[in-house]
Amino acid sequence: MDLTLHFIVGFIISFIILMFGKPVQARRPDWLVLLAVGASLAIGVAKEAGDKFLGWGTPEVADITLTWAGGTIALMAVALWDWIHYSRQFNRSERGFLDKEAVRRIWIYSSMSGVLLMLSVIFA
Repeated sequence: MDLTLHFIVGFIISFIILMFGKPVQARRPDWLVLLAVGASLAIGVAKEAGDKFLGWGTPEVADITLTWAGGTIALMAVALWDWIHYSRQFNRSERGFLDKEAVRRIWIYSSMSGVLLMLSVIFA
């Protein structure tokens, strides 16, 4: 249950931050993406630091990785939504470039999420 809550909190934090930026050509600004994923990682680390130094609970690396994974899954979901939503607004020649760039970003985000989920399984 604790790991599920870490994942959900990471997802929600990253999703809320990503919603503050308006997508340009079906992608969020890079600084916003870094802020969203970095915030989910920072929250996970801060919670585990509280567990260790303030006695809130038992610190676990899996908690950090799942909080971070929740943030990257939110990033992947928002990137997929932007691609679907904005690809309809372009003609075929413009959509070709949009599809390649957006699909590449979604692939990177989903690969990063998969690696983080595997790490959380290893450390759990």
